[in-house]
Amino acid sequence: MNFQRFKGCTINTKSNLTQTEMADKLQVSYSYYSKVESGNKKPGFSFLEKLKSKFPEYDLNDFFE
Repeated sequence: MNFQRFKGCTINTKSNLTQTEMADKLQVSYSYYSKVESGNKKPGFSFLEKLKSKFPEYDLNDFFE
């Protein structure tokens, strides 16, 4: 599987959350979250678990091709 650009910006826009608020909600640093969202860093398993836990309506398969 190849990682596609993280679509977190879609999640935080639909949820009316800023990047800082998303990072806080996922209990990760702002720096880490912004790098993942911009595609400069691949999200780790722990990050994806937190994402699924906080936003169960999103399918994590959408982040992979």
